[in-house]
Amino acid sequence: MRLFTFLVLEILLSPITLTGYLVWTLWSVSISQQQSLSITALSPLFFRWLLHLQGIRPDPAAAELMKTLPSLIEQINWAVGGPTRWAMNMSGYTPSFFNIPSPGTENLGNMINTRTLFFDKAIARSLDTVEQVVILGA
Repeated sequence: MRLFTFLVLEILLSPITLTGYLVWTLWSVSISQQQSLSITALSPLFFRWLLHLQGIRPDPAAAELMKTLPSLIEQINWAVGGPTRWAMNMSGYTPSFFNIPSPGTENLGNMINTRTLFFDKAIARSLDTVEQVVILGA
């Protein structure tokens, strides 16, 4: 029943989400090209922000970046993620891509979160012995 309620709410709110996503994409690409910013880093940041908002994985740095990056507008961020977040809260259902997977349950739906958790653990294990971290390819 929770999944059904979630899906109904997502369908009803999809015009907001789709319009927000279209505006978000056009704005982000335009600003990123003008200012030579990475557009590929925005998707993982967006998921980190949503995990933070849901209380699944605290990440105040992601929340601050979502407010301050020139390629993002806070109201548009909410148009893209807000309806799904509201549907999750109202239905009590959380899709797999908004969860931190247990070891062995990783899949394409939670790939970004799995990668985030992998880097979190790797950095936490090395904090006492590493002076600098360089992440290539972002």
